[in-house]
Amino acid sequence: MKFMVLNALQMQTSAPYQEWILRLQALAEMTEVPSWLRLQPQTSNVTGEGPQGRPQPQSSTTNPSPYLEVGFMVSDQGEIQSCVWFRTFEEICEIDYIFTLPQARGQGWAKELLFNLCQRALKESLFKEVWLEVEERNTAAIRLYESLGFINEHKRKDYYGQGRHGFNYRLKLL
Repeated sequence: MKFMVLNALQMQTSAPYQEWILRLQALAEMTEVPSWLRLQPQTSNVTGEGPQGRPQPQSSTTNPSPYLEVGFMVSDQGEIQSCVWFRTFEEICEIDYIFTLPQARGQGWAKELLFNLCQRALKESLFKEVWLEVEERNTAAIRLYESLGFINEHKRKDYYGQGRHGFNYRLKLL
């Protein structure tokens, strides 16, 4: 099992990473990964401000932010099992999307993925907090996040539509 990360620059220049980019694109196209997170070697402008004054990406771009990175877990057979799309802003990592292949779910791939992401952040002093959002009905994901020490910061009423609420979770690394 191996943990890998590609950042926006690597996705744009892509030469040594082309095989992994193609695999991630194929995985994104056959799953429910939002189209704005699809990996394409293209830059975009950052406009406006998001939570806590952080840059807010344009919603119409393919690669929403020059800060976008993707981390993924690869099996011993070389197959991608779980992916996390994230952005870092100063000392905060914001997770945009986490995905595990249906046949790999329940086997610890997402937990190992998030653990490796946090270990990398601590080792390289990349960020001090991790933020994510999850729909309240996604109990398996909530159990995973809480088992890793994430704290439910607040509820976003009707965030996913009428009667479908979201939770914002935060993990302090330092």
